[in-house]
Amino acid sequence: IDARIEEYVKLGIDRQLLLGQFSAIYFNYTLDPALAIPMAHSHNLAILNFLKKYPDQLIGSVLVALQDVPTAIAEIEWGKQNGFAAIALDKVFPVREHAFSETLGSHRELWPFFKRAEELGMPIVLHNVQHGHRISNLPIYQRDGLDVLCPAEGQMSLISLCSSGLFDDFPNLKMVFTEAGTAFIKPLVERMDAAFVKPPLNYEDEDATARFHRRV
Repeated sequence: IDARIEEYVKLGIDRQLLLGQFSAIYFNYTLDPALAIPMAHSHNLAILNFLKKYPDQLIGSVLVALQDVPTAIAEIEWGKQNGFAAIALDKVFPVREHAFSETLGSHRELWPFFKRAEELGMPIVLHNVQHGHRISNLPIYQRDGLDVLCPAEGQMSLISLCSSGLFDDFPNLKMVFTEAGTAFIKPLVERMDAAFVKPPLNYEDEDATARFHRRV
């Protein structure tokens, strides 16, 4: 870390957000809470040592075991008290029941966690790195080359935060969507706007209404 701080000066970097390397702990959401909770806290304690040494150069993000919501809430409260400025989450929600990740907005049990993050004023950093526990591992996407139509997991999860009503319930909640570039944003927003006006599927023939078309 000392060598890195020296390089910051040479490169003109004022501050860096320390974001957990999910390559090692992607599946902490699928671990038993008794293991995942101390893993996350141990990581945060290590980051805290860096923050104490370089408070003006580093910004800490709290890693949580999201499968245990009350403990995750307690961890971000601890982080806020100890100078952490943000929260680190995976872009999707891996589950133990199957090999396919699920969207964050689909898990209503997480609502209290998002509510507390909003109250604490801590933005949530979604680490948008692809890994094996993917939504598009579903066989329907991979059969006969249908994975040419695979949606991007991170974008699906991002949309779920809007279409589930999360941002309606917590309008001051802030999300940082990392490692995805920016070119996708405009066409994605345009597609969502167009779908709201006219759903891409004709549900009326089936006496149904597109779920995302409701006003939340």
